[in-house]
Amino acid sequence: MKYCTHCGKQVKDEAVVCTECGCPIESAKPKKSTAKKGSSFDTDALLKLVPIFGLVLMGIGALHFLTSFIYWICEVAKYAVSGFTHLLGNGLLTYLRTPLMTFGVGLLLYTNSKK
Repeated sequence: MKYCTHCGKQVKDEAVVCTECGCPIESAKPKKSTAKKGSSFDTDALLKLVPIFGLVLMGIGALHFLTSFIYWICEVAKYAVSGFTHLLGNGLLTYLRTPLMTFGVGLLLYTNSKK
């Protein structure tokens, strides 16, 4: 048995309107799927690009590492002549922090996408 959604009175299963209040009885309709059929967005193809993106980031990080290291050596040589050695301590980390992080993110993307 069904119940009227308006007045709450019990009605027969085959009833179209409520005998008490006259309101139409809503039949149980199957819910429509919210997923679009024939969607042009392919997530599998996108996931295949993640390791490639990781490799590109690793390459950028490695190249940036080399250029930053060479720049740091030139700065040390320039200041070593004048007696300033402040770049020898944490200066190397300052110059290489960004390329190492870029390389690390690329490595994480590449290795985690292979699982």
